[in-house]
Formats: sequence, C-alpha cells, structure tokens
Amino acid sequence: MEKITLKENIYQFDNFLSDEECNKIVDFFKTLDTWEVTCFYNAFIGKHESNVSWYNEFCENMKEKLLNAAEYAFDRKLKRLSFGSHKWSKGSSAGFHSDNSEMDGTPNAWQDNKLVTIVYLNDDYDGGELLFRDHNISIKPKRGTMIAFTSGFDNIHGVSEVKNSDRYTFLASYDWIDSVYQDDLKALREALYIAYKNDLEKQRVLSNIKIDTENLEDLKRSENELMSFLDQTESIPPTQE
Repeated sequence: MEKITLKENIYQFDNFLSDEECNKIVDFFKTLDTWEVTCFYNAFIGKHESNVSWYNEFCENMKEKLLNAAEYAFDRKLKRLSFGSHKWSKGSSAGFHSDNSEMDGTPNAWQDNKLVTIVYLNDDYDGGELLFRDHNISIKPKRGTMIAFTSGFDNIHGVSEVKNSDRYTFLASYDWIDSVYQDDLKALREALYIAYKNDLEKQRVLSNIKIDTENLEDLKRSENELMSFLDQTESIPPTQE
C-alpha cells in the first residue's frame, strides 16, 4: 500500500478500492432511499441498516482496512469514532471549516475528531474537489482513491460544488488512542444538540404562524411581542423528525 504525501498530515492512497468494488457499492447505494441530511448543503449520510450480508461484511472489512491505513499513514495508534457512507447530491458543497475547532483554532465539542479518511467511490461528476484553504491543495476525486488527513485548524478544508451527478464516499473519523480530555465531550454535544433542536422548533413555530392579511390588528403585532412568543418555545420539547 503506497502512501503519497501531499503535505505533512495529508496523504493519498491510490487504488485503495478496485473499480469493481466501487461500482458494486455505488450501484447498491442508488437503490436506497435511506439517506439523512447532513450539516453540509444538499449532502446526505447513509442511515441504511442493511440486511444485505455482503454489504455488511464489506463495511466491517472496510473499517479495519481504513484504520490500518490511517495508522500506517500517521505512524500512530488510533481509535475509530465513526464510519459512514455519504451521498453528495448535485449542487452540494461544504464551506471551509475545521472538524474539531472554531475557525480561530479554539477547540470545540468535537475536539476528539482529530483526523478523517475519505474513500471516493465514483468520479463521474464535475466539481466536488477537496480543498485545503491554506495550502493551495485541490484534490480531484478519483474512483477508488483514499485520502487521510488531520481535519482540524491545521488543515482548514471544504468541498467545491458537485455538478452534473452525485458524489458517493465512505468517511471515517478518528482520535489518537492516548488522547485525554478535561471536558465531558459527550455532555457538550448533547447540550449543543438540544439547543440546535430548540432553534429548529423556533423556526417551525414561526413558519406555522398564520397571519390574516385582512385583519390589520394582526399585522400590528410588534417585534417584541413576536420575540416573546418565540422565546416561550424554549420549553417545547424538540420534535422527533
């Protein structure tokens, strides 16, 4: 397995998967509708609990293959945090970001997300390049290629707009196996998730407010009254969608 160093902490592995393996996975993905929206524009993460034995076995083998390759690339023991499939629909993109910090480098609730591996499963689309803001590096996806990189403030990254078709990938995230944190990261994430869901509920309530345009009194509702109404929704449990 040949490691190509694009920059310190950004590595490329060509032919990580064969064309046959990639085609089989993409053909399978195209039959599924179990994709959920991610934080990136028009991109989705797979939520398929597959009953297809060959796919389950493939994913288990892929997890180990990626972990071994990442440990080889960084010459350090890792623990896997996540593994999943991603569908980037036509028009999707990701702005520049750090996976484990704010844009000024301040660690956040995802500070254990030290590095990622991405496997490109197809390349029959335009755009979708992996961009590194501060290093003048743009990686054009090639079917079967794997990229491993530290995904924090040292490698601010994004994805250019996907055009003409969909982009399919596997992505896994990792932490150093010997990392220690003072903060309870799980509790921080849960608090952020609750705040996020409450914000979504505010938006839902606002969108459901019906104003009778024939009733001028309704139109005279003040901004303060509206904000007071929305603030009361903080106590409304988030909807399960």
